[in-house]
Amino acid sequence: MARLNVVGPGLSLCCTILSAVGIIFLLLLGALFHSDNEELVEGKEGEVPTDPAMVAKGCYLAGFIYMGFFAFCWCQSYVNQKMAAEEQRFTNI
Repeated sequence: MARLNVVGPGLSLCCTILSAVGIIFLLLLGALFHSDNEELVEGKEGEVPTDPAMVAKGCYLAGFIYMGFFAFCWCQSYVNQKMAAEEQRFTNI
């Protein structure tokens, strides 16, 4: 089980939370660009994206990458909890 432990419990929990927030933010931002939200796609020349659909696809792709990080970090949290429980069991012997 120790070979599965890549990061510690604090880091895995922090990364899990940040990944969850990143997923929500990027998917919401992608949806706003996909719907051609006026605040995001209109403005001064040169400051707005020329192809909002491509920006939306980029946000969706980044959101799915964050889902992979979320799964990895959640698994690391699970492994850390199992290892802590196992260590606790052996210290009570």
